[in-house]
Amino acid sequence: MASQIRNVDVDLEDQTKKSRGTLVLLIDLDKNLGPSKSGKSIIIGSSGGALTLEEYGMPEIRANVNVYMVEPKAGRKRTHRGGGE
Repeated sequence: MASQIRNVDVDLEDQTKKSRGTLVLLIDLDKNLGPSKSGKSIIIGSSGGALTLEEYGMPEIRANVNVYMVEPKAGRKRTHRGGGE
């Protein structure tokens, strides 16, 4: 079964002979791709399984990406937990 990449753009920056570079993932957080199979979350973006960086000459490097939104449980305030920049 082939993976189905949805709302995830993959790019590689700053790749040189001495550096593998920087993996860049672009995901539009305003998209709504519908409910997950369980119905407990809304899918925003997915790699549809393991992405291989074969086209960049690195078939040994793989990444899985899932971005989704969940509703806060009743009676709980939504809080931001990330350290962020």
